Amino acid sequence: TVEWGTEVARREAASPLRVESGEGTLTVTTGPLKAVINTRRFNLLERVWVDADGNGAFEEAEAAARVAEGGARLTRPDGKVFTMDALEPQSVVVEESGPARVVVRARGRYGADGQGWFAYTARLIFQAGSPVVGIEHTLVDDDLSQEFVDMRSLELPFVLPGTATSVQAVKTSGRKPETVKAQDLAIFQLDDAVSTWSADGATSRSGRSEGALAVSHG
Repeated sequence: TVEWGTEVARREAASPLRVESGEGTLTVTTGPLKAVINTRRFNLLERVWVDADGNGAFEEAEAAARVAEGGARLTRPDGKVFTMDALEPQSVVVEESGPARVVVRARGRYGADGQGWFAYTARLIFQAGSPVVGIEHTLVDDDLSQEFVDMRSLELPFVLPGTATSVQAVKTSGRKPETVKAQDLAIFQLDDAVSTWSADGATSRSGRSEGALAVSHG
């Protein structure tokens, strides 16, 4: 049926997506997933739960992997570490809110000992009915005192829930994808084309990481 005219109004679409604002927090629920975002000390994802049994309740046993304390970490060549949550963010806003998708955008600077270094823009993308959170991170060199600024690394460490037994990811060597499963897994993207992998102490090289992890329980 097609309707038109000045009196036609869009029907409200049923959606499990919810955004709640609290004291220093934003809570986003997609249906099977619930995430808490700290708006005062932004570290991407403060807490995450996945409703594994589908009963509509997010219990402590259903806590999922979360970003480690400090959030993303930026390391200078001299070894000094700057973290995402060391300084209060300039802004954390709901950039997009609809029945199918919610986007939370944060802007701020990495910090250490009250000093800022490099800016960031981060977006957390939630889809209705999905247990997946998309993360987009842009690192901004806002030091205009010199043409080039070196850094050693940019890391995003995750803490697995206590019930987790292993983590797995897909790496691509040439044209053949390979699933790597380990209890202790570290991935370091050297450049656009090369990454190094450490799985339970065994190291190897691969191409560009797919950027997706799966956690096994029990």
